Amino acid sequence: MKLKIIILYSFFALFFSACEILEVKPYDSIEADEVLTTKKGLDGSLIGAYNILQSGSIATDLLVFADLAADNFIARGSKAEYREISANNIQASNAYVESLWNTSYEGINLVNNILDGIDGVEGITETEKQNYLAQCYFLRAFHYFNLVIVNK
Repeated sequence: MKLKIIILYSFFALFFSACEILEVKPYDSIEADEVLTTKKGLDGSLIGAYNILQSGSIATDLLVFADLAADNFIARGSKAEYREISANNIQASNAYVESLWNTSYEGINLVNNILDGIDGVEGITETEKQNYLAQCYFLRAFHYFNLVIVNK
């Protein structure tokens, strides 16, 4: 009987001690409180803000929108959304414009998060801080400008 109790207690001790192994800190994400505490976190956040510029709605569609709206291009293909822009009759259901708005406001949100947390970053000089602020203000202005010119 004692052997069964010892085996049972040993089983529970091994079983419950394994829970710590299963609680692994994720490597693909960072807690929001930890991001803007170091220069490395600030650099990563700024890279993320620049990464938005590679999205299809900014890198390609925005260029096409500008030419369509300026009558440099005439939309004659199968994309009704491009024809709306070419005719300056953009509907609320235009998927390309919606994508541009979503991507632009995602970029604005990233930049605003950096601007809110930059004062808590340790290890940067005042010159570096001003450099980061200038880049953030530029990116935010860039996104706002794009939203204005598409919906003029």
